[in-house]
Amino acid sequence: MLSDEFLNQIFRNNQEKIDRKISYEYHKRLKLIKGQKNEERENIKQGILDLSEATASSATDIAGVAEAAGQLGVKTENIMAFTETMVRLGDSTNISASDAATAIAQLYNVMGADINTVDQFGAALVALGNNAATSENDIMNMASRIASSGKQVGLTEQQVLALATSLASVGLEAEGGGSAISAVITEIDKSVALNSDSLKTWASVAGMSVKEFKQLWQNDAMTAIQAVTKGMGDAKAGGQNLNVILDNLGVTSLRQTDTMKRLSGASELMSNMVQISNEAWSENTALTN
Repeated sequence: MLSDEFLNQIFRNNQEKIDRKISYEYHKRLKLIKGQKNEERENIKQGILDLSEATASSATDIAGVAEAAGQLGVKTENIMAFTETMVRLGDSTNISASDAATAIAQLYNVMGADINTVDQFGAALVALGNNAATSENDIMNMASRIASSGKQVGLTEQQVLALATSLASVGLEAEGGGSAISAVITEIDKSVALNSDSLKTWASVAGMSVKEFKQLWQNDAMTAIQAVTKGMGDAKAGGQNLNVILDNLGVTSLRQTDTMKRLSGASELMSNMVQISNEAWSENTALTN
């Protein structure tokens, strides 16, 4: 029979090996963070250690997120703030810190957004996940799909998140739903820019004159999208055929029609998601509560 002392010695030896491996991985990842001066390296090192004490993530895992941040183009002075948001997302949602880092950094690059707002982005994402019939991971996948078209028409990051949440909450998948709503947004934007014949129909569906709709689209596209989806819902409730309306708007592909039909029944949901996203962004507490 093995003595307790012998077993304890084996445990200590194994723990020392594990500690050495963790230390090696931690320092290796720290060295891979690009563009650091000695003082910056020490600040990041201390920040990683402090964050490991404040969260459920290890210093090694946090260093991996910081390394990824550097590789994704996050500036050295922003690495720790970015890393903390990703780690807290990983600890409190169903999206991993490393996946969040990649998806959010890429979305910010697409939208040309200020990386210093990433904590507000995280707060909005968590608040939406807590208040919708979908998950943060699904919201983020959808947001990644629609970021480019959202940027094209002037949507803010929190509006992109709200629209993504609305789409995911009605059962649409990122690939199909994201591509479909992006195509519809592009179609409306083109109609507005060219004053095409379909612009009158878009305006009519939204319950506005052409001038009113065009002005709204150019100044607040998210509110215009909400007006269109609400108008479609009202039209359906009033007995009108959505297939005919969508055909008149040039929205004919199966994915696009399915997406707009689902959103037409969820205009109140969309309004709520926009409000939640904006409030969470401003309050910036959902991720730290």
